[in-house]
Amino acid sequence: MYIYLVTHGEHNMKIFDKFKNKLKKKKQPKQGVNSKTPKELATEKGEPWVQVIDTQINPESPSEGYFELDWNEPFIKMLAENGYSGKAEADIIDLWFNDLCRTIAAQEVAQDSFVADADIIKLSDIQKEKQDKEKK
Repeated sequence: MYIYLVTHGEHNMKIFDKFKNKLKKKKQPKQGVNSKTPKELATEKGEPWVQVIDTQINPESPSEGYFELDWNEPFIKMLAENGYSGKAEADIIDLWFNDLCRTIAAQEVAQDSFVADADIIKLSDIQKEKQDKEKK
């Protein structure tokens, strides 16, 4: 299962780079003809697995781009157990990925390493969402 998560607007490219680094593909050993993929191995063990397959940036508007993700069923189950829900797996992944992005952005704000645009990221909104999740 793959999903494209698109970024829009005037986002700080440093944040985009941080997302790429956090979810960066790990170098995989060369697969033999009968070898299983890391996803297949994790799925057989019942372990959650997610990987960034691709990232792209619009050269005409570098603040826009997307991440292409792949995941397994145990990853969806782990997200569901932690309060994420949706009609389709892609909805669950989208909610999780947005939370991940907000968390990374909030960490950046806390470290004063960039100035957040108040129209895009409001730390109080992030904190409110976390509190709402904890109440559920």
